[in-house]
Amino acid sequence: LSFSARSVDFGTVAAGVDPESKTITITNNGDSVVYLNYGGMKESASNFSVDLSLSSIEPLAPGESCTLT
Repeated sequence: LSFSARSVDFGTVAAGVDPESKTITITNNGDSVVYLNYGGMKESASNFSVDLSLSSIEPLAPGESCTLT
């Protein structure tokens, strides 16, 4: 897998203010199908949200990309 960015910087954001969304593209540059799951987050879900452009049951085939926002 390759990622369009290794990290995302939201800068300083005041409490109660929604930061600007950031998007990372994930590309399967291997030769096998992979399944992505983002269920292992350490922060409270009320602090942020994550949107993966495919569900955890959809495969990411070799050569395909998806986005994580």
